[in-house]
Amino acid sequence: MSNLQLRALFSSLLALSVTPALADSVSGGVVGKDRQFTPTHVAAFHSNSGTMVILSAEALDSAAIVKSSEPYSDAINDRAVFGKDFITLSVNSKNVVMMNATLDGMQYLDSSGVLYGMQGMLSASCTTNTKERVACHVSRPENPSAKKWVLDVTFDSVVLPLAGG
Repeated sequence: MSNLQLRALFSSLLALSVTPALADSVSGGVVGKDRQFTPTHVAAFHSNSGTMVILSAEALDSAAIVKSSEPYSDAINDRAVFGKDFITLSVNSKNVVMMNATLDGMQYLDSSGVLYGMQGMLSASCTTNTKERVACHVSRPENPSAKKWVLDVTFDSVVLPLAGG
């Protein structure tokens, strides 16, 4: 192997070692009244209000959702989440996150912005929020004066483009 080939190989290996993994990931979960949900799959799509992120126990049919004329409706009615526990998050361009978690048939709503005229209790920190990728940590501490539930999730996902958009 020539010196030039060795340098090219070394450069390639070095680039691979410092390039962050781009695989989708999710960790954490939500704890409700009598139940805990820990998602294992993440899917993200463009929406009218920013990026829609769904955290679920099974993979959604993303190929069908991106082709749909009603992607949000198709996503929340997908067999992977219909009648099951899942978390939907909407991340806008200012990194404000609106959350709707379904846990054992009960819905939990909150926001890092204003929700129904009141400041929400979510804390959201996004390290990436582009048309191509979204990565955030979203949490909600337990509040003794409110219904007892806690959220702490971290996700990183490719944002899939919708048909026509």
